[in-house]
Amino acid sequence: MIAGVRIGGIGHLSALGQGKAALEQALAGARLPQVVYKNVVTARGVVEVPVYQAPEVVLPPEVPASVRRRMPRISRMFHATVLDAMADAFGPGAPLPDPERIGLVVGTGLGCLDSANTFHRRVILEGAAGSSPTLFASSVQNAMAAHLTISCGLRGPTCTVTTMEQSTFGAFRVAVDWIGNDSADHVVLAIGDALVDFNAYVVAHKPEIPRELSPRAPGCTVVAGEGVAVFVLSRDGTLGKSGTCGIEDVQLCPERCPDVPRVSVAAFGAPGQWARYQRWIGRPGDEIDCHAQFFGSFVTGSAIETAIAALRVSRDGLRTACVQLTDHGEAQALVLGP
Repeated sequence: MIAGVRIGGIGHLSALGQGKAALEQALAGARLPQVVYKNVVTARGVVEVPVYQAPEVVLPPEVPASVRRRMPRISRMFHATVLDAMADAFGPGAPLPDPERIGLVVGTGLGCLDSANTFHRRVILEGAAGSSPTLFASSVQNAMAAHLTISCGLRGPTCTVTTMEQSTFGAFRVAVDWIGNDSADHVVLAIGDALVDFNAYVVAHKPEIPRELSPRAPGCTVVAGEGVAVFVLSRDGTLGKSGTCGIEDVQLCPERCPDVPRVSVAAFGAPGQWARYQRWIGRPGDEIDCHAQFFGSFVTGSAIETAIAALRVSRDGLRTACVQLTDHGEAQALVLGP
């Protein structure tokens, strides 16, 4: 069990829009995302693939234009969402309590994959002359953390977790351990992925293109999505307010689902995913929550599901477990409480 770690601020970006209000409106039935379509060239011709795409973000004027221009899209998504979460935790425009005691953990499944592919493509086609240092810097998995620590003035420990479907809960584990071992008083925990060519390419080569937006259906019927969720984790008593909810436990590869009143799951788009969740959780489908119809399916979508769960816990006080299954059967769970 974890004692004294609370979620003090939340930021969100997905196809629903930007900010906590977009999540609240979706839960109240007042907002639905717009599905857009990408054309993917395959051996059998052009295939139209539906996706959930987040809106473009506007970075503050303090970010120099030269830096903004060089930031890959995923770094811009992370940057804007981190600023929202920090304003939610510490207050808009408020000075940071102690930058040396604020850590940063970034979790991502695919990271800057498109930038990496572009860099390697140019090297292959142009040789050494095509090896752009700027493009290379934007292609490494630590690019988001580098931009954030410099721009946001975070001077505590920094880490990037890239372990596909385990990225969300592995990043949470690192963040709560830092607070638990007194490496930091606060940790900015930023988790997410952007749509990349790989997502649409994989879907385009499936026997049937998913059109139905229901994770409960037996087939692979969850449309690929993207998004970022940011949590400011704080040691109890250091924030000056109670925070959204507490983190009770982070379980990596647990043998069974936590015994709590409510369970939320993140869709990963595989065939038969709902039946697999029911078997592992051991409950009927009407006792399991899933909000993939709001933001789609991607490997770190569990972060946005966790943001929704945190908002619900703060509203009704009902202990909730957020669960993610991997494509090869492992599970992780995060337990939130009031």
